[in-house]
Amino acid sequence: MDKKILKFLLAILPTFLMLHLLAMFFPYTGLARILVIPEIIIINSIIIIVWLKMASIELGNKRKIWISMIVVTLIITVSLWPQEFNPPVFKQLIDKII
Repeated sequence: MDKKILKFLLAILPTFLMLHLLAMFFPYTGLARILVIPEIIIINSIIIIVWLKMASIELGNKRKIWISMIVVTLIITVSLWPQEFNPPVFKQLIDKII
């Protein structure tokens, strides 16, 4: 397998894990889930491709680039997750933490 494809698959894996966790813990999405899941995957894929290009050009710390890329994709995943009648997922998480 090509090294670029393997890097992409490793970078997109947290997105799929987060989607699975969100579907388990926040299931009340209505029909919006049908539209949002492909949207999240496309947006995160574009972000990952751009950031992997940056990592190949950038001479700095690649670990920081990878960590920031994963954090940004996870934030996008959680922020775009719909809720039919409950508050947004971020608000629910903050309420449970506090």
